[in-house]
Amino acid sequence: MSWLTLTIIAQFLNSIVALFDKYFVTSKKITTPILYVFYTGFLTALGILLYVPALFIKTLGLPQFSNIEMLGMLTFSAIATASLSQLVALWALFSALKKNDASDVVPVIGSLSAICALVIGFVFGATSLPFHFTIGFALLVTGTLLISHFRFSLTTFLLTLLAGLGFALHGLLLKVALSNSSFDTGFFWFACITSVFSLMLFAFRPVRKAFFSQTKEKHIKSTGALLIGNKVIAGIAGILLIKAIEIGEVSLVQALGGLQFVFLFLLAVIFGRVTSIDFGENMTRKDIYHKLISIGIISAGFVLLFI
Repeated sequence: MSWLTLTIIAQFLNSIVALFDKYFVTSKKITTPILYVFYTGFLTALGILLYVPALFIKTLGLPQFSNIEMLGMLTFSAIATASLSQLVALWALFSALKKNDASDVVPVIGSLSAICALVIGFVFGATSLPFHFTIGFALLVTGTLLISHFRFSLTTFLLTLLAGLGFALHGLLLKVALSNSSFDTGFFWFACITSVFSLMLFAFRPVRKAFFSQTKEKHIKSTGALLIGNKVIAGIAGILLIKAIEIGEVSLVQALGGLQFVFLFLLAVIFGRVTSIDFGENMTRKDIYHKLISIGIISAGFVLLFI
C-alpha cells in the first residue's frame, strides 16, 4: 500500500480509538490519565505478536524475527526519545480529553503536531515542499483548528500544545530511526522500549495506588476486555502510521490527521444520539454546521496536496 492509503486507514481506526479514549477517562472506567498511559504503553508489547505468523507462514511482507538487528547508539537514542515523547503526549491527550470532547481536543492536537513537525523539519533541513503542497498543508491545519471551536481553558490549551509537540517529536524521531534501520527492527525495539518505560511508571506511588484501586472494581473484567480491544485497534493504527512515516513525508502524514476528525464527525452524526454521554459527541445542529464548514476546508487542503 502507499503511505497515503496506510494513513487513511490508520486515521479511521484512530477516530474509533479517540472516542473510546474519551469514554474511558470521562466515565471513570480508568480513574486517572497516568494510569491509562500505563495501560496504553504496556499494551504496545502486543505489537510483537505481529512477528509470530512469519514463524509458520513463509511469505514476503510479514515482519520477521530474523530481520531484527541490534541498534546503534544513534538509532537507540532516537527510538527511546520517540517512545518517551509519545508517552508524555498520551498523558497530555488523555488529560485534555477528561475536560473536553474528543472532536474539540483531537483536531487542535493534530494541527499543532503537524505545525511542529513542519517547523522542526524546516529547521533541520529535512522538509522541502512545493508551493501547492504548502497551501494544502495550511488549509488542512486551518480546518482542523476551526473544527475544535477553541472551547479551551488555559490548562487545556497547554495540554494540547504539549501533546502536539510530543506527537511531532515522536513522528520525526521514528523517521530518523527507521531511516537507519529496517521497519522490522525499528518497530520491534520501539514496542519493547515503550513497554519498559510504561512499566517504570509503576514505580510511582500514584500509579500503583490507582492500579490496585482499579482492580477492586466489579466492572474490571468488562472494562479490561474493552480496553484491550481498543488498544489492539490503536496498535494496528500505530503500525500503519509508522509504516506511512517510513515511506512518506512526516509532516504530511501528521497533517492528514485531519481525516481522523472527518471520521469522528461522521461517527458522531451516525451514532451520537444512541451512545453514552461519556463519549462526548452528542452534537447540536449548530455543531454539525460548524464542523461541516471545517471539514470542507480540510477537504480542500486534501485535494491541493495530491493534485
